[in-house]
Amino acid sequence: MLNNLTIRNKILLSGVIIALIIPALIITYFQNRFIENSIVNLKRDALHTAMLLSAGLKSWYANHDSEGVQNVLNTAGHNPEIVFVRVQDTDGKLMAEYQSMYNIPDQNNTIRVRVPLLSNENKGFLTLGMSSNFIYRQAGKNFYVLLFAMLVVFILIVGVTYFLSNRVAIRIKQLMDSMIKIGDGNLDEPVEIGGNDEINILARTAEQMRVKLKHSIQKIEEQKAGLNK
Repeated sequence: MLNNLTIRNKILLSGVIIALIIPALIITYFQNRFIENSIVNLKRDALHTAMLLSAGLKSWYANHDSEGVQNVLNTAGHNPEIVFVRVQDTDGKLMAEYQSMYNIPDQNNTIRVRVPLLSNENKGFLTLGMSSNFIYRQAGKNFYVLLFAMLVVFILIVGVTYFLSNRVAIRIKQLMDSMIKIGDGNLDEPVEIGGNDEINILARTAEQMRVKLKHSIQKIEEQKAGLNK
């Protein structure tokens, strides 16, 4: 099927394929990089927040003051991305818990970190869950921005390819027309194709062939004229 296409159409087809593949690769790369970097930053923020909370409730936890611990955990509500915060002892017994009213725990989109709680008598740990849904929402918005930018790139690539393919097709047609004229016996019109590429090399070769062929025919005619005298 491809063998039946003209050179111009092959160039256009190549340009369209490239214009489709390159934007897709760029969008995929930047989306993945954005999500990976955002997840790393979110884990760092979650750990930092958990450490601040554990430092704030340390004295309450040491005194077994569950109400004081709960009050500290409730301050997590200032961060809308926090899904839950739990304080448990080493046996897993729950002492206090904060649960966000806005974020439902999601096994796949919740970043969990755990930090130890140490006091003179009590040991336990604080677990904090932070939602990563906002990252994927932002990635969705970024996708449309990237898609628009890649659409512009697609149009530019196809436009440039169309322009170049037209130039190549015109020069090839000029060369073909010149070769047809030579084949029809018209050896007076020179083969002139501009440029400095392979097509121009072919054109120069065709011109040399025309000149030699014309010179040979002239010699033959001169020899015939000499024989007829």
